[in-house]
Amino acid sequence: MVSQIQGPNLKLLRCAGMLKPPGVGSAKKFHQDAAYYPIHPMDHVTVWVALDESTTENGCMQVVPGAHTDGLLRHEEMKYDTDITLAERDYSESDTIALPMKPGDALFQHCLLPHYTASNESGRWRRAMIVAYMRSRSRFTTTDRPEWVDSMHVSGEEFPGCV
Repeated sequence: MVSQIQGPNLKLLRCAGMLKPPGVGSAKKFHQDAAYYPIHPMDHVTVWVALDESTTENGCMQVVPGAHTDGLLRHEEMKYDTDITLAERDYSESDTIALPMKPGDALFQHCLLPHYTASNESGRWRRAMIVAYMRSRSRFTTTDRPEWVDSMHVSGEEFPGCV
């Protein structure tokens, strides 16, 4: 399915589990995934797969529909250097829509889409798996490549000098 969006030449950018334990799973503030990755072009796609039921009570994904067209917005670092949030935003929670999901549902999300997840206030886990894909011709835009980024060829051709 990702190749229908990105084309046949793909690399895996990131794969991770997003775990929110009952009652203590913290919020993830408004951000854009592109701010984490100094990559050109800024068009990678994250597939967010629900492993548990995802509801507003346990921190389902909340997005600002259509706001990916606003481009990359300014972000600031939070307490932990791996966490960022939109520095200034013209969005409020009333601009967002909640995306409750059943186990096995998948959300395909553009890297410039502003989004957040609230804390888990329920008595149930909210677990999800994310897999981010980029085009094989993608390049880092800085020499400071994040040490935790290690791309892997998925399909199609690989290209010299690219990520």
